[in-house]
Amino acid sequence: MSSAPRQIRILALDLGTKEIGYALLEDDMLMRYGVRNFKKRTEKQRKPTVPGIDLVKTYKPDVVILGKLSHPERIGNPMLKKLANRIIQFARKQGTVVHEIESSTARKFLVKDRRPTKMNTAVLVAATYPELSARLPHKGRILWTQKDKYWMNMFDALTLALAYLQKRKRRKAAATYLNFNNKTI
Repeated sequence: MSSAPRQIRILALDLGTKEIGYALLEDDMLMRYGVRNFKKRTEKQRKPTVPGIDLVKTYKPDVVILGKLSHPERIGNPMLKKLANRIIQFARKQGTVVHEIESSTARKFLVKDRRPTKMNTAVLVAATYPELSARLPHKGRILWTQKDKYWMNMFDALTLALAYLQKRKRRKAAATYLNFNNKTI
């Protein structure tokens, strides 16, 4: 009797200075998504939690995907560095695998374009998960509103997760192909 392979639970986090976008997937099924605002979270709680760590505690993922701090404004930000390091340390203590992926690399991997924009990638993600289309910035709008920027954090997190999943599927397919070709008949 063969059992079905266990689904992998992935939590992707896009860290920002004001918000953290997140997406939780079980394999390629979107379970939860959203944006956490740092200030609102700490004002409501007597004992503030570290954003991101609370998501790892709550959802208990198998894999945590973090957006790599590669943008010049993000690299030099000590708060973001400290936050990323605390999330990584906590997740690893829980036995969770942690990967850091550059957002621009994830966008290029998904969109297959030389210079994919955040908007093009978000449209592709919303095509995959139609329930997110209401969160997209309005087409034709030159300047994004604060609400548009807010939800783009979630789209960035989901982009990281989808890029990880596609790379993982390609590795599995390549391994299966190699195993199939190496069998003796």
